Amino acid sequence: MANFLPKTVLGKWSVALIVIFFLLLAVLKIFVSGQQASDTVKLIALGIAAAAAGGAFVTGIVGVIKSKENTFPVFLSTVTGFVVLGFILPSIAGWVVGYFEGPTPLPQERQAFAGVWRSESGFQLDIKAEGTANIKQIANHESSDCKALNIGVAPQEVKGMRVKFTGGDNLEVVIPSLYGKVYHINRAPFVEDGRTKMVLNGVTFVKE
Repeated sequence: MANFLPKTVLGKWSVALIVIFFLLLAVLKIFVSGQQASDTVKLIALGIAAAAAGGAFVTGIVGVIKSKENTFPVFLSTVTGFVVLGFILPSIAGWVVGYFEGPTPLPQERQAFAGVWRSESGFQLDIKAEGTANIKQIANHESSDCKALNIGVAPQEVKGMRVKFTGGDNLEVVIPSLYGKVYHINRAPFVEDGRTKMVLNGVTFVKE
């Protein structure tokens, strides 16, 4: 057992930092699921987690090379830190680029999509002409529309999502590098029985 535990200060720091990284991820998941966190808060949390993973990698690799640390937990924390950095750093970079690029206003031929849309199951999609959207997801996860409309990893309400029209018949709403969803436009906005409607992913929305 003694040979299994880190023998050097750097090794102990590496293992401790990777544990802190996973604890931060757990806290972030609870925080995002439980309430509406701003994009800035999510970026800061991801940044701290990335710093912990980076610290685990650096202290681990220095411990292995310089201090001849050769215990399994340190090897594991070092490799984990390296792999995690490969995933998190591109996400943070993409978020920063997307944040500073700003939204793209809806093109003239897509202006009919602007407005507050609601499905019978309670999903609400508020599309702004400036190219952003706020969504309120279906609370009843037993609803048949839940899988078609909800963004599983996102909180109940999401504000400031970017709106993109891709492939000619797809509507994409996204928080850059965090989460998003592509909705297939089965029918663009049309008028029926005096109400403006559209169909996304097979679900009918009515404009309020």
